[in-house]
Amino acid sequence: MMIRTSSRWTLAAIAAVMSLAACEMKPAEEEGRRVRKVSKANIATFDPSELKFDIMSAGTERPDEEMIQQAFESAFPQFDACVSDEKDRTGSDSRIPGEIALSVRLNPKESRPIGVNADGPKSLMKREKLINCFREAVAAAPFPTYDGVPVQSDISIEVEP
Repeated sequence: MMIRTSSRWTLAAIAAVMSLAACEMKPAEEEGRRVRKVSKANIATFDPSELKFDIMSAGTERPDEEMIQQAFESAFPQFDACVSDEKDRTGSDSRIPGEIALSVRLNPKESRPIGVNADGPKSLMKREKLINCFREAVAAAPFPTYDGVPVQSDISIEVEP
């Protein structure tokens, strides 16, 4: 009889420890859906009218437009995470209206762009953390490399469709 009580206490203790451990665990990420939280963008902006490169060392290739579009589309899950983080920060579930124009200066030698600019309505541009998150999401997208000069590519997206 004493052994049974003891084993019940042991099982109860193990269950309690496992429950506490489970409370401390982070939820599993969906496969292929890793997102990062960004408070300050780690990507430069650029002046669209200024283009510096050595024309003698650059090739004549242009990046594939379809691959550029795919790179932008790969950032959509991160855009959703940016919107979710902004709502958590503001404590509001209200829809965030507006359209943001993102311009990317592609780096022909690397997948990471040289710079990312963002523009939109003043009410949207005041949300600095949201804008920086969008810029960083675009910078993390896998843009194509090519043997040519840096080019600019643009996309406009509705912040919360």
